[in-house]
Parts: sequence; structure tokens; C-alpha cells
Amino acid sequence: FPEDLWRARTYGLHFLEGYFPHRELGVALYHLGDYTNAQTFLEQSMSETPSGRAKYYLNLVRQKLLVGRTTTPPQLAVDQSAEQRWTMLRERVISGFARSEAYVQDVRINGQRQFVELAEQSIPFQQTIPLRSGPNTLTVIASVLAGRSTERKIEWIADWQPPELLIRTCKEQAGAWTCEGVFVDNCGL
Repeated sequence: FPEDLWRARTYGLHFLEGYFPHRELGVALYHLGDYTNAQTFLEQSMSETPSGRAKYYLNLVRQKLLVGRTTTPPQLAVDQSAEQRWTMLRERVISGFARSEAYVQDVRINGQRQFVELAEQSIPFQQTIPLRSGPNTLTVIASVLAGRSTERKIEWIADWQPPELLIRTCKEQAGAWTCEGVFVDNCGL
């Protein structure tokens, strides 16, 4: 058959379940070491009928094709809202993209791995992070098929209590009141 199908009709009323000629040819070529042709057939299979097996072998093929090439580490771009350090919220959302020509295969936020089945040149990520009072350090790590990785640390400060004002003295002088006091805050002013 010219294309990959979940259910291919053979003769009369007979059907063949899970007939993926391009995918299986790509897998065979991978095992034979013909990585360029394997990539062609696996990508064609993915465009027709995506499957977990095709994604797995496409990752392996791309990794083999990157061996010996000089690659740059991935770039991490986070949304501008993550750059605001101070917050009164109990949780915040971190989102952004990891990009690389060497195919991003893994993104971890505070050690928790994001689901990435097929390595791509640009992978979006998003996760809600619960905060504790005071400084919170968030670590985002992205790695590519070639083995290089990039780490970015973001610090948020959760301040849930407003500053306190303590008035020590108040005096009236020349029709105006002068007060002396102190501002106190647990996270700084």
C-alpha cells in the first residue's frame, strides 16, 4: 500500500490491523544503519498516521544523525510574567519554549519532567508552581538529543503579608503634625 493505515483492506472482506509499511521500513533501515533513508520513511509515516513506535525510532534516528556534529545548547525562553520577582499569589504559572536545531528531547521544571514523546526543534512548556512564603527558586532544564543541556534559574519572592507601620510619636508644631515611626516587613521593603 502507498500509505500507512490503522486498518488496511487486503482481499475481499479481509483486513490487516496496524499496517504501517513506511514506519516498518524506517525501523528496518535504522537497524541496517541507513539513518538518512530511515528518517525519510519515519517522517512520512508520522505525517500520515502518527504512532508511538514511529516517534521512538525517529528520535533514535535523529540522535544518530547528530553524532559528530557540533551543536549549540538549547535556548530557554520564558514568558515575561515569570520575570516579575515579587508576588502575592500562592501559586504561579511558568511557561515558555525550549528551542534547538539539535531537537529538544527533555524539559524539566524543578526536577519534574514534562511529557515530550517526540523530540522537536521547539518544545513549549507550562506548569503551575505552588509557592511558599519568602524566596522560591525555580529551575528549568532543557536537553537535546546530542546530549547538551541548558539550565535557567528563576527566583520568585512570595510576600503574603503587607508591611507593618509602627508609630512611635506624634507632635504638633506650627499647625502641622509630625509623626515618627518604623515600617517593618518580613521580606524587606
